[in-house]
Amino acid sequence: MKPLMQQAAEGEAFQRPDLSQIVPEGMEDVVARVSAAGQKLMYSPDMRDELQAAVQSEDPIPKKLAENVTGLMLTLDSQTKGGIPEEAIFPAAVDLLAEAAEALTQAGQTVTQEDFREAMRMTYVLIGKKLQIPDDQLVAGAEQAAGGGQVGEEAEPPHTGEPPEDSPADEEEDMKEGFA
Repeated sequence: MKPLMQQAAEGEAFQRPDLSQIVPEGMEDVVARVSAAGQKLMYSPDMRDELQAAVQSEDPIPKKLAENVTGLMLTLDSQTKGGIPEEAIFPAAVDLLAEAAEALTQAGQTVTQEDFREAMRMTYVLIGKKLQIPDDQLVAGAEQAAGGGQVGEEAEPPHTGEPPEDSPADEEEDMKEGFA
């Protein structure tokens, strides 16, 4: 799979991301339930007019996706006893963004990887503002969410000062520490 930045530069069509890269351990079931509830609400007869209006909106694709999915997430959060756990909010939103992007595609609109990446960044910021996350943390998180540490790409491991696992330097270090 090509990196998202390369896909965006080439205007490649949106592809549903692999959520396993962003769902925190132990939150898989919560994210799946929030996403299922979001899809149920999104496609419910009561929301049909809103869904049609969103699809027909003249807004740019990223804005259309981000604002509607953020609204959906806020509705779900308010309907959930105790609210959605914060660790599950963004991964569930990404899954619902993917669902909404597929709905737009099925309605004949072109959604590119760049559109999706920008929608992720916008959604992260919109949700972060509602959660009152400080702006400096929001900017860093949004860039990681949609820029540097992108969904669909393997993130670069954090720099810990340790040599890469299973490298010759790591084996040498393990021997010195008495672990080998």
